[in-house]
Amino acid sequence: MSADATTGACVLVVDDHDDSRELLATLLELRGFAVHTAGDAVTALATARAEKPQIAVIDIGMPGMDGHELARRLRSLPELSALTIIALSGHGTPADKARSSEAGVDHHLVKPADIGELVRRFDLPRTL
Repeated sequence: MSADATTGACVLVVDDHDDSRELLATLLELRGFAVHTAGDAVTALATARAEKPQIAVIDIGMPGMDGHELARRLRSLPELSALTIIALSGHGTPADKARSSEAGVDHHLVKPADIGELVRRFDLPRTL
């Protein structure tokens, strides 16, 4: 999928902070993406099953089920086998990136992530 081909793709944005989630959703919608949001991992799982997004942008530091566990659960769903998972985290050490990789995350970006950089990751092979 080229950068132009990603426009219109379905993106799931998961963040427990309402303002961050809604801002990112709005920025992606302005770029032509169909966006669904969730404020917690349980809601994100239900939304992912119903909407079958191509891309999930997940906050790692959520209370309850964190973003790593959410990524593992999303990876276990056969209907989402092609899902690109991008982690957003306040932490970006090699150990943080390794934990994301082990959880099945394709890309790990440090907050605040540049929207252009984030969108470029929608189409790239897995790199942390």
